[in-house]
Amino acid sequence: MNLQRMLKEQQDFNEKILGKKISELTDQEKILWSKEYILCLQAEILELLRESGKWKIHRKEQSTVVRSNVLEELTDVFKYFLSMMILHGFTSDDLEFGFDEKSMVVAQRYSQEHKNFKNIVVVDIDGTIGDYVKQFIDFVERRTGFNQIPSELVSMDLYTSLAKAIGWDKVLKLKHEFRINGEKRNIPVMDGAKHFLDTIKKNDHDIIMLTARPFLKYKRTMWDTIYWLNANHLQFDSLLSNEDKYSELIRYIKDIRFMVEDDIGQAKSIATLGIKVYLFNRRYNKCSPLDLVGLDVIRVDSFDEILEKENEK
Repeated sequence: MNLQRMLKEQQDFNEKILGKKISELTDQEKILWSKEYILCLQAEILELLRESGKWKIHRKEQSTVVRSNVLEELTDVFKYFLSMMILHGFTSDDLEFGFDEKSMVVAQRYSQEHKNFKNIVVVDIDGTIGDYVKQFIDFVERRTGFNQIPSELVSMDLYTSLAKAIGWDKVLKLKHEFRINGEKRNIPVMDGAKHFLDTIKKNDHDIIMLTARPFLKYKRTMWDTIYWLNANHLQFDSLLSNEDKYSELIRYIKDIRFMVEDDIGQAKSIATLGIKVYLFNRRYNKCSPLDLVGLDVIRVDSFDEILEKENEK
């Protein structure tokens, strides 16, 4: 199938209807034509349904499927699909990338939804096994030319600290760009993280990666996270995302052995469930020891320290 040829032919036809080049459309015009194509696509899908056989369970009708009719309706659906690709500037390479990435996500979801988890270790990603702070600061420096951002800026909150240097509007814009450009694929792995994950997996633990990354708002974030985990050969059985990690862990609570975290607020919240939490010492999560009284939150400096404490039992 020569997808590039079909995209070119469809683009030529669409531009004849539009009376102008796709590249000349305003953002508002693209929104209007997106609506038009999607409505037409929905209509063609219903036509495809009608040609796919008599499916109404309350009617006694002989089902005769005409293959050529099905092919025609599939082609109509496909042409409107191509029109949406063209309108938003996607190429055949983009589609192949999207297909491969989505297939990876679907395979991971299927695997974790059909697994019976036991002896669980829950591990946070950013700030715990991945050095998000370093990668984001490097990204900011590359995009702004504001070099040598002092590490002492990164105090209680990364974004608040950076805003003092470059302003909130710029920080929010760069945070958005960081997410949509695949930068999460390049985050350095923390020292000892791979050995830690290999070890606990070898000791017959199931590993749940639990992150607050916005998988729903930025759908490629899940693609990028799975890619990063696999590319760095980091063991995991499940990948979950929820800003409220407390609520996500309730269904697994009886099988969780411990969690590894770097966010003190999340650590305290999760510890109230009776889950032991190893909290990495970071510049941004300092607090009074009194804040952790009565909670099973253990501060550590390395993954080896966690393994040593677990081996002491």
